[in-house]
Amino acid sequence: MQILLQTTRSHALTLPPDATVGSLLALVRSTVPLPSRDFYLTTSSGKPLRDPDHTLRDRGVAPLSTVLLLPRRRGGELVFYFIFTVFGIAFGVPLVSYIYRKYVYKLIETATESVANARKRTTERMSGAGRRVTSNRISGRFK
Repeated sequence: MQILLQTTRSHALTLPPDATVGSLLALVRSTVPLPSRDFYLTTSSGKPLRDPDHTLRDRGVAPLSTVLLLPRRRGGELVFYFIFTVFGIAFGVPLVSYIYRKYVYKLIETATESVANARKRTTERMSGAGRRVTSNRISGRFK
């Protein structure tokens, strides 16, 4: 029986039809160079191949099935997320505050001044136009 072993690359392994999980593990250790012993095998459907006495057929591995060789994850991921969060808060908040003060605040201040100047010019033009219309009516140009 031939099965496909998928690591970073794919390997074709030939085993007898009554092969056990233990014989598959021995074949994997002898043929695939592994950096460490912390790995485990699963089927493509996610069933772990742990018990060396079970046959591959018992675990649902048929000819030309894919078996995945995955690194074993220890319980350190939570620590990684904790450290990432602490560093994110410790360095992220001052960094965002600095960026806000350096760039965003100045941009908002410049925009506020531009709006105030535009409002002032518009008010002056409108009041100037109103005075001209009023003076023209009083002088009798428009009736």
